[in-house]
Amino acid sequence: MSAQKTQKNEQRPKGKKGAKKVSKPKPSTSKRWGKWGLDFLLATLAGCMVFLSFPDYDYFPLQWFSLIPLLAVLKGKAPKAAFGWGLWTGTVTNCGGFYWITSMLMDFGHFSLAVAIPICILLCAYQGLVFAFWAAFSSWLSEGFTARVLWVVPLVWVVVEYCIPLIFPWYFANGQYLFYAVIQICEITGVMGLSFLIVLFNTGLYLGIINGSQKGFTARWRPALVVIVLFLANLLYGVVRIGQVDALSEQSEKLKIGMVEANVGIFEKQARGVGDRSKRYDLLQGNVLKHHLLSKELEEKHQVDLIVEPESSFISAWPRAFVRFKRNDLFGVTAGHGRNLWLNNGGSWNGPERLAGKNTVIRGLSAAREDQVFAVGDQGLVLRLKKGEWVSLKSPTESNLLSVWSGAANPRMTAMDGSALNTFVVGEDGSSFVHHPTTGWKTLNTQTRSHLRAVMGSHSNRVYTVGDGGVILRWNGKGWYAQKSNTTYNLHSLWVTPSGVATAVGQSGVLLTLSGSKWRGTRLGNQDLNGVAAFGKNRVAVGNGGVIWEGRNGQWNRVTSPTTKNLHDVSADGWGNFFAVGDAGTVVVRSRDGQTWTMAPPLQPAESLRAVAGIPFTTSHAFARESRYAFVSKAPLPEVNDRIQAAGNIEPAFELDRHTSGMDWNTPLRDTTTPLLLGLLSYERSDPEGDPLASKRSRKNYNSAMLIEPDGRIVDRYDKTFLLMFGEFIPFGDVFPQFYEWLPQASHFYPGTSVKTFAFRGHKLGVMICYEDILPSFSRKLAGQDPHVLINVTNDAWFGKTSEPYLHLALAVFRTVESRLWLVRSTNTGVSAFVDAVGRIVSQTDLDNPEVLVADVPMLRTSTFYRSYGELFTYACFLVFAVLVIGVLSRRRKKRVAQA
Repeated sequence: MSAQKTQKNEQRPKGKKGAKKVSKPKPSTSKRWGKWGLDFLLATLAGCMVFLSFPDYDYFPLQWFSLIPLLAVLKGKAPKAAFGWGLWTGTVTNCGGFYWITSMLMDFGHFSLAVAIPICILLCAYQGLVFAFWAAFSSWLSEGFTARVLWVVPLVWVVVEYCIPLIFPWYFANGQYLFYAVIQICEITGVMGLSFLIVLFNTGLYLGIINGSQKGFTARWRPALVVIVLFLANLLYGVVRIGQVDALSEQSEKLKIGMVEANVGIFEKQARGVGDRSKRYDLLQGNVLKHHLLSKELEEKHQVDLIVEPESSFISAWPRAFVRFKRNDLFGVTAGHGRNLWLNNGGSWNGPERLAGKNTVIRGLSAAREDQVFAVGDQGLVLRLKKGEWVSLKSPTESNLLSVWSGAANPRMTAMDGSALNTFVVGEDGSSFVHHPTTGWKTLNTQTRSHLRAVMGSHSNRVYTVGDGGVILRWNGKGWYAQKSNTTYNLHSLWVTPSGVATAVGQSGVLLTLSGSKWRGTRLGNQDLNGVAAFGKNRVAVGNGGVIWEGRNGQWNRVTSPTTKNLHDVSADGWGNFFAVGDAGTVVVRSRDGQTWTMAPPLQPAESLRAVAGIPFTTSHAFARESRYAFVSKAPLPEVNDRIQAAGNIEPAFELDRHTSGMDWNTPLRDTTTPLLLGLLSYERSDPEGDPLASKRSRKNYNSAMLIEPDGRIVDRYDKTFLLMFGEFIPFGDVFPQFYEWLPQASHFYPGTSVKTFAFRGHKLGVMICYEDILPSFSRKLAGQDPHVLINVTNDAWFGKTSEPYLHLALAVFRTVESRLWLVRSTNTGVSAFVDAVGRIVSQTDLDNPEVLVADVPMLRTSTFYRSYGELFTYACFLVFAVLVIGVLSRRRKKRVAQA
């Protein structure tokens, strides 16, 4: 047995287990440190060459040689050592590209410099794992960079780059965004194919350099010649494709698109750090005015087809002023003497809808919000409009009800979206009731037997009712109290503005106005006045014989009426259009743009119309996701010599505009007739009937983009689907809400559910928000909906005047080649740009001063291999990688078996 063992040991080759080990002389310490120092310098050099290829250095030719120093370091290294050197190079690369994270952490995380720098380095080290795993796997698969290096190294790069998720995604190929001819291959392979080519080129040159022991020029430089031929072939392909795409663009229909860049910094945008509330609202109001001025510049000077404003460009100065929107297209309601109701959809009256049941007459209508539309009438009738259907409510009485009004239950609030409202109704014999959403109906003692014909207030603790014999009562939250009217004429109608200015009209042309705590009277002719209404500074009173009076600034004038029929009521819709209704189905209209009253087609059947109510816009702090209309202001903008310069120094223009009403300035569209695509914040109520401002949990916030027509119609909305971690949400923040308390600067947005294109004038606009334009998978999904142009609204103001805005643009350029579409990229502070379908930056802004950009953008109808098949090239690399891994594992297993 001993002899057999000896024989086996003698048969084992040298270097195998059991053989006598021959110790190699160890290099001296100085040589080891010298070798390590050289490796360190080379690995650092490689990282520097990579980040110098990117913005805003843009020495992109360096990238074709950047990995050669690192490959020299990795030669002969085991996977573990290769991982370490790759990690160092990756860290250096990312520190050079993402140095601005330090200042961002200090500004928004409130970290000190001593804390922010290590966090930045750790983040860059994480992002450097792409280099680390690439180096380790390449070493393992090529046996210490000694075999199959030329094809293994780029193949591994593609696999690792695709697999490792990055907080700030970027790809190796992005450094070539200015080398237009070479990036055209991305329409076939995506950006990963160009990464493969760059790494392959570096590897081929490296092999040519180190193959000094090979005899003959061809043997030594074969790898380098191979990659140079591939490079030139790709270059030729790019040149040819650029010519073809340019020709197609020239033939395509074009839209003239203008972009607004108001240069609103991140602290200015949200008025952060402004302690004085008045100054804070002034700043926010000034930001809105900047966008209005620049939009007007694009419309007047350039006659554009579409204006694009950046991400979150519209931020309301709430609560100084409210955002106004509508969830439906109902703008008015009127009722006839024969139990018929008509609804106005903004263009015409639809109906009638005849009420079933009792033979009652509707005598009063009210619309505090579009979800708070009520009708009252004989025999205690109370109706509410819900989702387009009239629903009968339990009534507190069987008396005839003559008027209804709803106001905010909280006297410090207005009738904002979802807020609780109290509903007051009054009627014959002094009857009065109030309904609260939680407690229901309550009878109110008016201490009068006079018929109460109208009720209205500014909020639920300041309500007025008027009636026969000149009766005027005021509700102060506790009870009704009589006020002296100085008239015995019957009062028929009442209007109270949000500020508490009240006007009542009645018999024989009597008109009363509340001044302080006293009612002062006058006479407007001798005809009975039956209705009064107001919108903004405009007031209207109507009456028998078709009489119409208009009032402004305390002066009343009779205007020409298109009818002599008795008019029974008047109201204004959310736009400021006035409707007056009367006998025989009469409807007369004065649009907010018009100076005269016109006759609308009589409503059929031609019965006496007793009441009308305009349905206002809903008010809130932001737009609801389901908004279908946005309020459009007709108020003229302040006159300035140069709008762009005025936007850069907004104070003088702001002073000229200071007295414009909040309704008119706090809206995305003002004094323009051009469609607008913009980024803004929207919300969704957690409870469909609840108050979105009751608490943070009562609403879900979204980072959205909307396309709004000049008439206020919202064509479509897109909600950002890929949210920025720690910027727009905190992971597990819904499970642990205290995370948001620890990081108060982090927003709490919810993601959208799908990509979307906006239909516009026969074209499709593919919309992206923020860094969605640097994600190939997202843009490919969007391209699957066949858009004709890509539009990105973004906000790089977070990063200040650093290289980040230019880096973001560079990463986005590749989406144009992958999809063969133009990119319209609108930012708050730069860099806004038009990028054509071959990746050329046609025009761009800088990081200073407000600017506008205009271009005739081709609406391309194209397709690419990448759009159709996606990451097919990458998946092929995965397949080959898997085969190589299996091969290595198999060889090592056989080797172990042979050694056993």
